[in-house]
Amino acid sequence: MDARFVAAVERAFELKLESRVAAAATVRIGRNGSRCLAEEAAIGAAWRWFVDAKFEVPAAAVLARVRAGYPNVTAEQVREGFRWRLTAPKCLFDNLDYNLSFLQGCYRNPSLNLTTRMRAAIAALPFESPKLAVTAVVSEQDFATVLDRRLKRIEEMKAKVIEASYQW
Repeated sequence: MDARFVAAVERAFELKLESRVAAAATVRIGRNGSRCLAEEAAIGAAWRWFVDAKFEVPAAAVLARVRAGYPNVTAEQVREGFRWRLTAPKCLFDNLDYNLSFLQGCYRNPSLNLTTRMRAAIAALPFESPKLAVTAVVSEQDFATVLDRRLKRIEEMKAKVIEASYQW
């Protein structure tokens, strides 16, 4: 990175066009996408708790709640996650209890790194678009009927067995 690039990035930070958290996550080498999703889930759970408490929870308690599950989450990550949730379109959080809404919120969140967004999109894909399915052909005789007939036939065959005794 040269000085011109660093100056341009710093300018983007000043104009709020880029997030420092997102930039840090982007350049962090070897960042585990599933861990990042888990951290986002923990921040999302803390957000729901915060909303349920009518925003009457101290920031230290929110941070402690997130760090209980993920100790490496920084205060800046939580702050950025809350800032995004406060400014995100309401439609992203209409159904907070559904995992699909969370995944959609993740892959639509430009402040997350691309790897995390792609993993969230891949995870949400089977639930957003129809997929081919097997169609069963149902006959007049369902499994239970066939089973009952066969059991009855076995009982009839047992009744017809001729018992013979041999004498030598």
